Amino acid sequence: MKKLILILPVIVLCWSCGRTWTQQDRDEFLQSCITNAIKDTGPEKAKAYCQCMLAKIEKRYPNVKDVAYLRSDTTVNAMVRACRGQQ
Repeated sequence: MKKLILILPVIVLCWSCGRTWTQQDRDEFLQSCITNAIKDTGPEKAKAYCQCMLAKIEKRYPNVKDVAYLRSDTTVNAMVRACRGQQ
Protein backbone atom coordinates (compact mmCIF):
# COMPACT_ATOMS: atom_id res chain seq x y z
CA MET A 1 0.00 0.00 0.00
CA LYS A 2 1.09 3.46 -0.65
CA LYS A 3 2.46 5.52 2.22
CA LEU A 4 -0.10 8.15 1.30
CA ILE A 5 -2.75 5.96 2.90
CA LEU A 6 -1.13 6.52 6.27
CA ILE A 7 -0.23 10.19 5.82
CA LEU A 8 -3.66 11.55 4.80
CA PRO A 9 -5.52 10.56 7.98
CA VAL A 10 -2.77 12.18 10.01
CA ILE A 11 -3.29 15.46 8.17
CA VAL A 12 -7.01 15.29 8.94
CA LEU A 13 -6.21 15.03 12.65
CA CYS A 14 -3.85 18.01 12.81
CA TRP A 15 -6.66 20.43 13.65
CA SER A 16 -7.29 18.55 16.87
CA CYS A 17 -3.78 18.85 18.28
CA GLY A 18 -3.43 19.06 22.03
CA ARG A 19 -5.96 16.54 23.31
CA THR A 20 -6.70 12.86 23.59
CA TRP A 21 -8.48 10.93 20.89
CA THR A 22 -12.22 11.39 20.59
CA GLN A 23 -14.67 9.18 18.74
CA GLN A 24 -14.84 11.86 16.06
CA ASP A 25 -11.03 11.67 15.64
CA ARG A 26 -11.23 7.90 15.28
CA ASP A 27 -14.12 8.11 12.80
CA GLU A 28 -12.32 10.72 10.69
CA PHE A 29 -9.11 8.68 10.67
CA LEU A 30 -10.98 5.55 9.61
CA GLN A 31 -13.01 7.31 6.95
CA SER A 32 -9.97 8.94 5.39
CA CYS A 33 -7.83 5.82 5.66
CA ILE A 34 -10.48 3.52 4.19
CA THR A 35 -11.20 5.93 1.34
CA ASN A 36 -7.54 5.78 0.36
CA ALA A 37 -6.87 2.12 1.12
CA ILE A 38 -9.92 0.82 -0.71
CA LYS A 39 -8.32 1.77 -4.03
CA ASP A 40 -5.55 -0.79 -3.46
CA THR A 41 -7.21 -3.49 -1.38
CA GLY A 42 -10.99 -3.51 -1.64
CA PRO A 43 -13.50 -2.55 1.05
CA GLU A 44 -13.12 -5.40 3.55
CA LYS A 45 -9.33 -5.45 3.59
CA ALA A 46 -9.20 -1.65 3.71
CA LYS A 47 -11.45 -1.56 6.76
CA ALA A 48 -9.44 -4.25 8.58
CA TYR A 49 -6.13 -2.55 7.73
CA CYS A 50 -7.32 0.88 8.86
CA GLN A 51 -8.82 -0.39 12.11
CA CYS A 52 -5.53 -2.11 12.86
CA MET A 53 -3.53 1.02 12.05
CA LEU A 54 -5.83 3.19 14.16
CA ALA A 55 -5.38 0.91 17.17
CA LYS A 56 -1.59 0.91 16.78
CA ILE A 57 -1.32 4.66 16.18
CA GLU A 58 -3.63 5.54 19.04
CA LYS A 59 -1.66 3.27 21.38
CA ARG A 60 1.67 4.76 20.30
CA TYR A 61 0.33 8.35 20.26
CA PRO A 62 -2.35 8.62 22.98
CA ASN A 63 -2.38 12.40 22.58
CA VAL A 64 -3.67 13.42 19.15
CA LYS A 65 -1.15 16.27 18.94
CA ASP A 66 1.66 13.72 18.95
CA VAL A 67 0.41 12.23 15.68
CA ALA A 68 2.06 15.21 14.02
CA TYR A 69 5.38 13.49 14.77
CA LEU A 70 4.37 10.38 12.84
CA ARG A 71 6.99 9.58 10.23
CA SER A 72 7.52 6.75 7.82
CA ASP A 73 10.21 5.18 9.98
CA THR A 74 11.01 1.71 11.26
CA THR A 75 8.23 1.85 13.86
CA VAL A 76 5.55 2.91 11.40
CA ASN A 77 6.78 0.42 8.81
CA ALA A 78 6.49 -2.32 11.45
CA MET A 79 2.90 -1.22 12.15
CA VAL A 80 2.08 -1.33 8.44
CA ARG A 81 3.59 -4.81 8.05
CA ALA A 82 1.72 -6.08 11.10
CA CYS A 83 -1.60 -4.69 9.87
CA ARG A 84 -1.10 -6.02 6.36
CA GLY A 85 -0.50 -9.44 7.86
CA GLN A 86 -3.87 -9.34 9.63
CA GLN A 87 -5.83 -8.88 6.42
